[in-house]
Amino acid sequence: MDKLVDLIKGRLNHHSLSASAQSAEVLFFANQLLKGELQPFNDRIQAYKLEKGTLYISSPNSVWSQELWGVQKTILTKIKSRFGDQSVKKVQIKSLTID
Repeated sequence: MDKLVDLIKGRLNHHSLSASAQSAEVLFFANQLLKGELQPFNDRIQAYKLEKGTLYISSPNSVWSQELWGVQKTILTKIKSRFGDQSVKKVQIKSLTID
């Protein structure tokens, strides 16, 4: 039985599933923060990718991008306090819609 457990742990580490799970958790948390920080909230704003320490957030237009720039430091600070300083290093805002 121990060998099966070791095999499963080895596969999880090999495929970086723990890193993928942490990325998903950071994205979920970031989206919750965005809903709380931006009032009224536009449902087309979304944290959609975490790659190499950069959190990517989509914005439907330049007006909402400007609003996002105003709260990005707050979002970044709250994410770092929950997940550690190395989880997200910067925020990138893109004017596009993610479906």
